[in-house]
Amino acid sequence: MPLLWDAEGYWINELLMQTILNLNICFPLLLCILLEGQEPYKAVLNTQRSGGLELVDSTALPKKLYFYTLENTKAYYPIFYIGEAGDSLVLRQDPIPRHWGAQPRDYSPLRNWAMSFENLLTIFVDTSMNLAHRSAFGHFAKKIENDPILDSIRHYSAYPIIVSNHTDSLIQLGIFSELWYTVRQAQNPAGEWVDIEELMEYACGTGHRDIVLEPGWVLVAKLMRYQGDYKTLCRLKLVCRRNEVYSNTFVDWIDKKRLTGEWREED
Repeated sequence: MPLLWDAEGYWINELLMQTILNLNICFPLLLCILLEGQEPYKAVLNTQRSGGLELVDSTALPKKLYFYTLENTKAYYPIFYIGEAGDSLVLRQDPIPRHWGAQPRDYSPLRNWAMSFENLLTIFVDTSMNLAHRSAFGHFAKKIENDPILDSIRHYSAYPIIVSNHTDSLIQLGIFSELWYTVRQAQNPAGEWVDIEELMEYACGTGHRDIVLEPGWVLVAKLMRYQGDYKTLCRLKLVCRRNEVYSNTFVDWIDKKRLTGEWREED
């Protein structure tokens, strides 16, 4: 069974979490009862609620959060849930699996793909929900075939991105474990929208998973926040198959160099 790991290395079974969420009882109380006496196993969760939606993130909010800097020039929006919509959604500790075998089914023979979905796909960045994205840093020993050695773990401040498919067809939105075709934009002092990051590029896609949003499904990705001293309106822009879809606008801080293109010189 899949396990969710928290920052302390404890785990909770993902299936158990989803079962509890489907019950109409006090989630924290039942969780404590079920896990009583199972030390050192314990759950450290971050539960956020907004507008009738509850997100249960298996990455707890730490005391210290980091922010992306000008060194982060590529658009990176890892997905932590993809599936049927619901009032309570459980986000994994790590992004969804990247390989082809993790897809819920083989989509290649299917033909019901949405070609036009500009008004039927919604992207919503919820800044009322505070999440953390866990990034592990490590190195390999002399023998590259060995497992990497963990050096440190950082948690980055993040907001959830909720993408919903309101069509009756399939929509392909990325590969591996990420929401692709999407970049962040910000308004400059003249009120113009400017791309402040570039699309991720992949040297090899062998065995990659396709991110397919089925009818009525949602996905939840994380938007890592930028470090900066300039407060402005931001949004996400998705361009796919001649469709151009924008998220809601939201206010956040960025480095003003991102509005002038100076961040590209940092590559």
